[in-house]
Amino acid sequence: MKQFFATEEVSVEPKPGLSEEEERAQMILETTTKRVGERFETGLLWKQDNFTLPNSYPMALRRLECLERKMNRCPDLKENLHRQITEYQSKGYAHKATPAELTNADPRRIWYLPLGAVTNAKKPGKIRVIWDAAATVNGVSLNSVLLKGPDQLTSLPGVLFRFRRFEVAVSADIKEMFHQIRIREADKHSQRFLWRSTPTEKPEVYLMDVATFGSTCSPASAQYVKNLNAKNHSNQFPRATLAITDCHYVDDYLDSFKSSTEAQQVAKEVRLIHHNGGFVLRGWRSNNRHVLAELGEVGTAACKSLVSAYSELIERVLGLLWTPHTDELSFSTQMSTEVQMLLSSGCRPTKRQVLRCVMTLFDPLGLLAPFVINGKVLIQNLWRTGAEWDQKVDDVSFDLWRKWNQMIEFISTVRIPRCYFKQATAATYKDAQMHVFTDASEKAYACAVHIRVVTKNGKAECALLAAKAKVAPVKPKSIPRLELEGCELGTRLARHV
Repeated sequence: MKQFFATEEVSVEPKPGLSEEEERAQMILETTTKRVGERFETGLLWKQDNFTLPNSYPMALRRLECLERKMNRCPDLKENLHRQITEYQSKGYAHKATPAELTNADPRRIWYLPLGAVTNAKKPGKIRVIWDAAATVNGVSLNSVLLKGPDQLTSLPGVLFRFRRFEVAVSADIKEMFHQIRIREADKHSQRFLWRSTPTEKPEVYLMDVATFGSTCSPASAQYVKNLNAKNHSNQFPRATLAITDCHYVDDYLDSFKSSTEAQQVAKEVRLIHHNGGFVLRGWRSNNRHVLAELGEVGTAACKSLVSAYSELIERVLGLLWTPHTDELSFSTQMSTEVQMLLSSGCRPTKRQVLRCVMTLFDPLGLLAPFVINGKVLIQNLWRTGAEWDQKVDDVSFDLWRKWNQMIEFISTVRIPRCYFKQATAATYKDAQMHVFTDASEKAYACAVHIRVVTKNGKAECALLAAKAKVAPVKPKSIPRLELEGCELGTRLARHV
């Protein structure tokens, strides 16, 4: 719930300055990061300079044996994991530790990371190897002695705002972003793991040479390296540098341009800059066939399906769905199998199940605020009733639940133009106005931010930029005070936009 509401506050809460821990992490990034060949090398973000890690070998061995039993039950998983570990070595992501490396390692900083495998329901058949940096020994884990690092992510709504500005849009993502960042020699032994071909053999020690999925500091290190590499090219490619620092969210790149010529040029420059830092941009998508053809990322058959017959081809862009063929945004209502069964059964849900359903909907711009706020009101009502997590909801809440449930089908039919205004250029926004509306009731207060432009023929057009809605506090407040709460919310959102 904390994570859900933290996401909700992204565009209406001021970003605090760096804490003492974040300043230390920033200092480590600045002093340990350097270019080594075609890639960058950096250090782990340690909380302290002097510490001793407990013996984690027995824990890692138990976890390996557990994973092996799982692989024996699932031959496909076994084949997949063995293939990935082999590929990791061939790509230079990991290597088998030499006797000299094992002998010369600092015993205070040795840590064994248990291997794990995760799947994504939205990507069937794909198995991702993770290193469980949260696994504990005597209450200590690798993540517990690492700093998270400063939040260097570009605002997610900001990336989407820029993605919707102009006529030509492109998207891509960085291949295996964390694994393109080398870890300095002194820290590699804190990223050991055990592996063997068969359970009858003695486990061999391997070292991860790159940043790992699961380490708490990997996201901050990746963002720092990505931006540092971009800034090194700012004099030669200023527009592409801005695209990397302002139009990337983690490994996703979304941008929009006034013409296909500009899109082709900047996209090529962005790809070149990333290549110079060891990053590979892949999966290019665009609503313009000439941009796709110029980037040369798809074969003839694939290109044909993308630009002329891909009305059913939908791309995920930061939680939203984008159909390049129609250049429209829509919303995913795909939920877990358990939630889908609950919604279709008509059964009375528990408090936990209601929360799961409401929090499944991801709406970073607030375009679904009129619908989502009803789910939040329902959550608040459940808090008022004092219901336990796994207790069935009462009659009043069940009625609200059924009404809210009926609206989910409508959400999947909503289509929003990706570009705010057709054939938008820089001149379109020259005299643009921003209009903020706020309102309040006993149950909730909200705001909506619109942009208004006047086209060449003198016609005024408007588009919704963003919206926010919050439930009124449990302790009753007067309507005038709630109106003021709405005004404050609107002011903060307008400032962010």
